[in-house]
Amino acid sequence: MKRWEALQIFKKIRADAIVVNGPGGTGEELRTINPHELNIYSPMPYPSSVGFGLAMALPKQKVVVMEGDGSALSGLSTLPTVANIAPGNLIHLVWDNGTWLSPGIASTRKHHGQMATATAGLTDLEGVARACGFARTCTAESVTEFEREITRAFTDDGLRYIVVKVEKEPMPETPGKVATTMEQAITFRRALIDRGWIGAEHAGVSRGKCLAQDSHRREPSLRGPDIKIEAETGPRLSLEKARIIYASLREAGIDFVVYVPDSATYFIQRMASEDREITSIAVTREDEGLATAMGAFMGGRNPVIIMEASGLGLCSLVFSVLAHEQRMAALILYSHHFALGEVRDSHACTKWVTDPLFDALMIPHLVVTDIKDAPLIIKQAWRTVRGQMCPAAVGLPLHVLWDE
Repeated sequence: MKRWEALQIFKKIRADAIVVNGPGGTGEELRTINPHELNIYSPMPYPSSVGFGLAMALPKQKVVVMEGDGSALSGLSTLPTVANIAPGNLIHLVWDNGTWLSPGIASTRKHHGQMATATAGLTDLEGVARACGFARTCTAESVTEFEREITRAFTDDGLRYIVVKVEKEPMPETPGKVATTMEQAITFRRALIDRGWIGAEHAGVSRGKCLAQDSHRREPSLRGPDIKIEAETGPRLSLEKARIIYASLREAGIDFVVYVPDSATYFIQRMASEDREITSIAVTREDEGLATAMGAFMGGRNPVIIMEASGLGLCSLVFSVLAHEQRMAALILYSHHFALGEVRDSHACTKWVTDPLFDALMIPHLVVTDIKDAPLIIKQAWRTVRGQMCPAAVGLPLHVLWDE
């Protein structure tokens, strides 16, 4: 089957579903056949992460992730996370032609040969998704099969992973992009506001020096959930300091926590995982987690990602495309900053990654040097995220997290 034939069917039943599309011919053909203000772009390998964040933020809306097999193969680390959370409003569509095939080189339609992806060999993407825990998977090899499966996905609730086997031939006569990635993101955000799905404050509209509080926000517990730990002596993680930081996050309005398990911020992450008033998600990679948090921000939530600074080296594409071009944002709390007290030589890599990366991409960042300053710094960092529509990062050195 040809991909554009399947897209004609998709257009008939889509209604007001959100579509996060990946790079290559997928986006070109979608824009040609089904131009829609609820289409938004995400670079490889992050359509699944952004779509997951949007689905979690907007549980009453259908969200469709639409990408090629090359993009899907590069983003496999997201699948276990998505499968275990299993948002019932998310549909993952993979257009599988077994080939790395873009719309063309330098805005032309010419291709100088094709390069096979792993799905042209032994890799079965449906089998991978099933092994990761997706309960509803299928592979459609004809237009009839696709129509049946996509109709079922829109009719019934439940997470779905659909691999669509398509021909290598690109759609003829697709026009070039009519809007930049930035313009598309603005249109998308305004469409969410017009439908009443998010508030105007998530479109860069602040109300003076103090941002208005979300109407749905509940008063947080100032101490955070009680977690049980074993008593220790000597240098150790401080539960009380963790409570100060977690309470500062909740007081600032954070209601969506993404984290990559980390020894230094373990207590903060534990509190998030046990707090029933928020959404918390453990992910497998820092870039996947940051893209998920930014997708949730686009859907009207107030996200933070808690991670080691070393993982920031994976995140440059997320910062460049999602943050700078499309104004998706999140608060970042990172540990193992290159500061006094780091005892492992492996953490020295953070001095080569963290500050240079933030400085190069002009991302506001500040290191907490005294736990007493944490509430104010976190509050102001989150105001920067909301007011400037950009990521902001807060570093937490070990001496701020530990007791001697």
